[in-house]
Amino acid sequence: MMKKNYIALRSLIASSVLFAFHASHASAATSYFEARNDAMGGTGVASSHYGAAPLANPALLTKHNGSDDFSLILPSVGAQLSDPDDISGKADNARDDWNRFDSAVDSRTGVEQAAADLKNR
Repeated sequence: MMKKNYIALRSLIASSVLFAFHASHASAATSYFEARNDAMGGTGVASSHYGAAPLANPALLTKHNGSDDFSLILPSVGAQLSDPDDISGKADNARDDWNRFDSAVDSRTGVEQAAADLKNR
């Protein structure tokens, strides 16, 4: 009984992984990949650049110039950054506290307060 559950779990995980890879590739053809196509109402079938041809219309691969040596379009690459805890601001504040502590040690005044500020940071 335990072996059946193990096999079922492995099958479920493998199916999930395969579906995730398939889903990202299946949506690549409908992704945004060239501004000119979007501006012309999605007419990329006839107006795509040589580099976008595999995504819009593979027949356009035959339409290239002598200057078309290399073309690269990454339709599924993106990045998003978020800093909800303001880590960059906290790092700046810690650096400021460290600099105050360093200055206090050099001048030998206010060392205890600067150390307390640094400790409480």
